[in-house]
Amino acid sequence: VDPVQVANYGFMTNIANATTVGEDTAVSLRAKYVTQIGNHFTNFEGATYFGDETAYRLGADLYIDPTLSVGVSFADSTEEDFDTIFNVRAQKFFTPAFAVGVNYTTTDGADSYGINGTFRF
Repeated sequence: VDPVQVANYGFMTNIANATTVGEDTAVSLRAKYVTQIGNHFTNFEGATYFGDETAYRLGADLYIDPTLSVGVSFADSTEEDFDTIFNVRAQKFFTPAFAVGVNYTTTDGADSYGINGTFRF
């Protein structure tokens, strides 16, 4: 389990990717696109992992202003009996170097709430 990925995407999504890929060497493909729509910027992301099975994740964020973003994502897998994971998140920068985020992740039978901090230097 990659701690940087856990911080970015949550524990449930990260552990699901790890169990889907298994012990094989995995190939990952990621894409990110940021654009302006109206008066707001948006971020679209996609990732897939190829291993024993294939896992994928899609997400989008809307930047309401330069300091506040809200987003949604989902993750799924080709593994049998894998439950789709849904996530809602928000992040607020109080200074250019410090932000606080919250997220809610749900799947069949499990809910997760998170609070995180970001410090840039």
